[in-house]
Order: sequence, then C-alpha cells, then structure tokens
Amino acid sequence: MLARAIQAKDAGGSRHVERVQYYAAALARQLELSDLDRQAVEIAALLHDIGKLAVPGAHPVQTRPLTPDERKKMQLHAQIGAEIVSAVPFQCPVAPLIRSHHERWDGMGYPSGLCGEQILSVRGYSLSSIASTRSPPSARAGQPCRRMRRSA
Repeated sequence: MLARAIQAKDAGGSRHVERVQYYAAALARQLELSDLDRQAVEIAALLHDIGKLAVPGAHPVQTRPLTPDERKKMQLHAQIGAEIVSAVPFQCPVAPLIRSHHERWDGMGYPSGLCGEQILSVRGYSLSSIASTRSPPSARAGQPCRRMRRSA
C-alpha cells in the first residue's frame, strides 16, 4: 500500500519502485544473502522513496534541472524515509538501507557523503548500488573516493 502511494506521487508515472525491487531482489538472490538480509533489501527497495511523501514538491515534472534549493529539499527524502520506516517493527534492518540508498561509492552521494566501505550495506552493496544501472561497485572498488582524492 505504501509503495502504491509512492508510485502515485511520481509525476512521470514510471514503474521505478517495481524495477528497483525486482533488480534488488535478483541481486540479493545472486549474492546468496541470508533470508533476513534478502528480506531487508527487498523491503527497502520497495519503500526506498517513502520519504518523498513528506517532502513538498519532491516529484516535480522534470522539464528543467532542479534549482539548488529544490535539490536540497529533494535530498531530504532519504533521511526522512529512514525516520518514517524506523517506526515500523521490521524483523530486519530496513531503515538504514533506506537512509543510505543515495550514498555513492565515490563519496559524492547523500545524506552523509559516505565513501566506499563506509556505506551501510548488505554484504558490501548499498541499495543505491543494487538499483543503479551504472557500473557495479566492484568495477569501482579499487578507485579512491573523489572526496579523498580532493583532500589529498
């Protein structure tokens, strides 16, 4: 039901939530995660954008790039989603996966700008990596974080 609410608010009418859950579940099976970890990944994939329900204008029609203010508001959804889901007594760690679903291996994600191994994960894969259509984390594993390269 919550996933339908998330989907209904999506201005593009895409099936993003279903695609993310499908790929996350497939990867969790392929990685032979424990039943509990697999369940956490599948639930988090289904609810990963729940925080957008609480962010005004979180699904603007994308006819132009977001303004810095709009981007800042949009980036709140990961933290808000984790807070919403933390009130639900799941038997697996769903809220931390939702909070970290926009973290990136190179440290350029949000909300915390975590880098590489710092990203909360299930056997090394954050939800954002599972759902990504870009190169998998293993392809970037030997690369230092951008954030770390800039400070070096």
